[in-house]
Amino acid sequence: MKKINDISILYVEDEKGVREGLADILKFFCTELHIACDGVEGLELYKKYIPNIVISDIRMPNMDGVEMANKIRQIKESQHIIFTSAHSNDKYFIDAIELQVDGYILKPVNIEKLNKKIDSITKHIKLKKDFEKQQAMTIQADKLSSMKVMLENIAHQWRQPLGSISADATGLVIQKQMNKLSDENFYKNCESINENALHLSDTIDALSKFIEDEKQIENFNLKYSIDSVLNLLEATIIEHKIKVVNNTNDNIFIKSLQNEFKQALINIIINTKDALALEKDKFIFIDIKQNETSIIVSIKDNGGGIDEYILTKIFEPYFTTKHQSRGTGLGLYVSFDIITNILNGTLEVENKTFTHEDITYTGAEFTITLPLNI
Repeated sequence: MKKINDISILYVEDEKGVREGLADILKFFCTELHIACDGVEGLELYKKYIPNIVISDIRMPNMDGVEMANKIRQIKESQHIIFTSAHSNDKYFIDAIELQVDGYILKPVNIEKLNKKIDSITKHIKLKKDFEKQQAMTIQADKLSSMKVMLENIAHQWRQPLGSISADATGLVIQKQMNKLSDENFYKNCESINENALHLSDTIDALSKFIEDEKQIENFNLKYSIDSVLNLLEATIIEHKIKVVNNTNDNIFIKSLQNEFKQALINIIINTKDALALEKDKFIFIDIKQNETSIIVSIKDNGGGIDEYILTKIFEPYFTTKHQSRGTGLGLYVSFDIITNILNGTLEVENKTFTHEDITYTGAEFTITLPLNI
């Protein structure tokens, strides 16, 4: 029999003899085995340990395997489940099919078939872990690239407030030396210094929150999150003379991963900024809509639109229309990956013709659709 490493199994069976016999064999297939005598106990053990594979009899007292599996799928939709049963009743097959379980094995259990099924699931789990590891490395690489842009922006943003602080402090010293420092000027300059210092502090806080590695689901205000991104990109937006029309409001909240959303949005806005390079009047429009189940965020520009050939490839990894020195081609791919695979949403792009202030424009519109709860 094949020993499988780094796999945990929950085995649920109400018949003591069958349970003890198969449990002795399952110990050779995994590094961690949890055993329950019915669905109620099985569900509690599942919540406690979240095993890689659940193997369960389908017909049990208190709570049968189908009911337990349904409750487990509410906790983890992708959970691997194998049913065992002494019954070949069509109802059980239909239940198993509807649940999309990984296997349905009739008793007495054929150990070789069970071993092959567990081995197949194990390979799938390993491939998924490898993908998630590579995904995390790609996202981290993109975040480092984004941080470079952020730091360049912050360097630009800090020049003005730092200059103001220096001027206010120097003015106080000179007025004091000349015995011309009035209370009014003293408090006025101190207030100006404090306001500029708070602006610097807010920028640091925004960058610190962006570079946090911990993935934390939180209920956050979407407008504040978008404003934070625009603040981090403020220097770039001003430098390229882009007008941002931010049609968001204060009362839309979403339960999701805020940092990942920000990273995806930063990449889209940077891409949009590049598309506006040749336009005399540059606009970025940001709109939010909400329905019963989703939030829709659209980022639209007046950059003339995207070539149809490029539209079909724009979310592919390493696809870029930039010179190599200006980008890796990972930005929009990472945004697509974050939104679809991590935030469980969708990211689409299409060309749109629209009117703004009685002038007709054509540009690309990126549409992010996110579930209200991740």
